[in-house]
Amino acid sequence: MLQAIEFKSKSAYDSWLRKMGKKIRIVNVSTTKRWSLWKGFIGDSKTYTVTYELLQASTESRGSVISPGGARFMAACIVAMLADISLNGSAIFAGIIASFVVICFVPILKVARSKKLVIACAIVTVVIAIQIYSVVAAHKKEAVARFAAQESAQEAANKQAVSKRTFELMSSAEHLVQVKKLLQPDAPESVLEEADKHIQAIPASSPEAHAAAAIRAKFMAESEKKAAEFAKQTAKENAATAEAARVAFAKTVETQMLDEGWDFDVTAIGSTHTILRMKWVLADNVAAHQISNQNAIFDTARQLGFKKMELTDGYDKTWTWTLR
Repeated sequence: MLQAIEFKSKSAYDSWLRKMGKKIRIVNVSTTKRWSLWKGFIGDSKTYTVTYELLQASTESRGSVISPGGARFMAACIVAMLADISLNGSAIFAGIIASFVVICFVPILKVARSKKLVIACAIVTVVIAIQIYSVVAAHKKEAVARFAAQESAQEAANKQAVSKRTFELMSSAEHLVQVKKLLQPDAPESVLEEADKHIQAIPASSPEAHAAAAIRAKFMAESEKKAAEFAKQTAKENAATAEAARVAFAKTVETQMLDEGWDFDVTAIGSTHTILRMKWVLADNVAAHQISNQNAIFDTARQLGFKKMELTDGYDKTWTWTLR
């Protein structure tokens, strides 16, 4: 939108022009002589009429993009830079090129192209510098980790070498002392391998060899005794558990019979409850035949360790099934 302004002197016009700078575009400047109190119409007093256009206030026709301003332009540049920094591999170069093209050549940011070029170059430089720093830091970290691993491996090898050398310099008496320390009564069998190394290092003809062999034999006897006691205890606990399961199964069968209308008294009898006894005062061949067809009961009884199943009327009739 064109505007006009008048100045009474050339100095006022020049001052205004310096103040406005690149904010305006001069369209036309015209001068006219004017009357002065001192010089009248004959003098050189002039009026400067300036026609100009405010560049920042200019608008485009409908459908064009309005300039986002300096702050939004810098925000867009920062976003582009952060996006490029977050990329890896060949995507870095694609991102840099895309950002450069968008900032410099896509007409969505109303900023002078020379400024765009400077800012784009600065962004590219920063991104490349950060990526180089990241690569160098990653290589440095990897090198430090590799050195630490090598140092740890070397330290372990040195300790092993020292330990081996110390072992080789031990006397028979020292080996025997180590055997005694390792083969304590409450020691696990896993120490036997280490103890055997010391026993084998003792000359067979030395008194220490016989003492070490005796210590090992005693340790093995104690270990076998403990293993036998543990196995016995485990078997006892398993047997008790199985016996309790058989008693519970008898009760379950009795409940099922009662639910079906049969007045059965079902119990697990015997010293270890291995006989499933079913008592019904009206027991007969028909009932025995029906029970013999109950495969599920027989299969479960076998799995629980029952050896026999019985059906009796409680007087003189008894039917027996042997479970195998």
